[in-house]
Amino acid sequence: MAMTVLERAQPIRLPADPTARWALAATALAYAVLFAQPFVNTAQAWWNDPEAGHGLLLVPL
Repeated sequence: MAMTVLERAQPIRLPADPTARWALAATALAYAVLFAQPFVNTAQAWWNDPEAGHGLLLVPL
């Protein structure tokens, strides 16, 4: 019987190399800093603008 993709899926593990972990942490921090304000602006628009309120439905996805 053939294996499906779900049967072969493995959990994502953090890299064992400390340098790779620092690179991953720096990337995550840069992403958070760069996209914090646009995220806040979008969330405020979703919350306050009746025409954009349907955007709140995207959060659970």
